[in-house]
Amino acid sequence: IYIVHPGPGPADLVTMRTQRLLGEADVIVHDATVSPEIIDLARRDADRVTVEPDEVAQLRRLAAEGKRVIRLGTGMDAGHLVAALAGIKTEVVPGLPKCFCGDACPCTLCRWS
Repeated sequence: IYIVHPGPGPADLVTMRTQRLLGEADVIVHDATVSPEIIDLARRDADRVTVEPDEVAQLRRLAAEGKRVIRLGTGMDAGHLVAALAGIKTEVVPGLPKCFCGDACPCTLCRWS
């Protein structure tokens, strides 16, 4: 299970690694914080499902089915998920920090506003 934070901003700002993983995944488990254009980077035949209230059980079930799973979200606690999924191979894939995403964050210095 890949726990992926796509970063702030539009789909063309996601990392190359995130793009590659979205192209390889069988199932994309996402929440409402993820832009549809980022979800659309997944391969056409990948299942796209909304995260369930018991996301740990959902992810465990998908992993037990042998699916290549991406948990895609911008506000999730990746450390909590890794701990809760103990015994299942997981990897956290960070996105770009907000401060590097230009229009995704406002300039705070008056001379740049």
